[in-house]
Amino acid sequence: MFLSIGVTDGIGYWLVDANLHVWLDTASTVVEAKNVVNICPASQISRSEQYQSLDGSFEIKAEKFTRLEGWVKSSSGNLTTSITQEVRLRSSIRFRKNGTYKAVKQNIKVRREAKVLNDMGGLVSRVIVRGRYPLKVITWTLPGPKNDTYILVTNVTHAVNERIRIGKLSSHVNNKQVSNGWMEVKDHSVLSGEVMTNQTYVCRDEFGCYVRTVAALNGTLIEDDSAIVCPSVKDTVGGFLSELLYSPDSRATGIQLYDKECDPGLHVTYIKLCQQEASATVMQIDNWLWFASGFQYDLIEFARQEPSKRGFLVLTLLC
Repeated sequence: MFLSIGVTDGIGYWLVDANLHVWLDTASTVVEAKNVVNICPASQISRSEQYQSLDGSFEIKAEKFTRLEGWVKSSSGNLTTSITQEVRLRSSIRFRKNGTYKAVKQNIKVRREAKVLNDMGGLVSRVIVRGRYPLKVITWTLPGPKNDTYILVTNVTHAVNERIRIGKLSSHVNNKQVSNGWMEVKDHSVLSGEVMTNQTYVCRDEFGCYVRTVAALNGTLIEDDSAIVCPSVKDTVGGFLSELLYSPDSRATGIQLYDKECDPGLHVTYIKLCQQEASATVMQIDNWLWFASGFQYDLIEFARQEPSKRGFLVLTLLC
């Protein structure tokens, strides 16, 4: 027995990591297939900019639509597969405060649909995927508490948000990571600093739900909780299932508050407490209270909250 494989209506060259799909049908001596629709117009791109001295903004928008359709004739009948994809991208960068405040925002929205029809036009199967992939990076350079020093504050937020529907079944996956950090710099030397990363993963479908939250402070894992029952919407947004203590702004909070289009989700940071003494260092710049090296301040009085049982004071960053 000999098996021969041929490709029709294919490109005349191979690409790296290309895929070859072979339809094997033991009940047919010949399997016919053809690509009948191939719509792939050029991307639509628009750009805009506004600039004055060191401040300004740049924005780019892009859209892309693709539609592919083909049929396969075998012992299962004549099946037609139709695939459509819509991609929208919006990316911008803003400079404020004489170029010391920089915000990069990018959002990608994708909708994919694949459906299979029989020779009578009836729907055999259908898959729809909707995805949203936001990214935000904010940096702010501030005067330091000492001569010849400055404070560099950075916030990075990105997420994967996908909804998948296969027939009557659906699932939703949300994976979000938020990182806040700062450092005090003199010349090219870093005098002090802190970084906090929070990540929340939620997967929900008809069969149940799984949620996991992880937090790291200065490279050390300080929180890792998981559950098979989804929390309420309020807790899910915060990223931590419980023990969210509300407080005024911190250094990274100031960034969020200054940025009027900030992420509506809750951002949290942990400040270590030395036993029962809740003291840390803050300074006031542009009417914001910033944690920095300088003078002592009572965190419990400042936050009007008690420390959590883990020995950390949880500061919730709100827009």
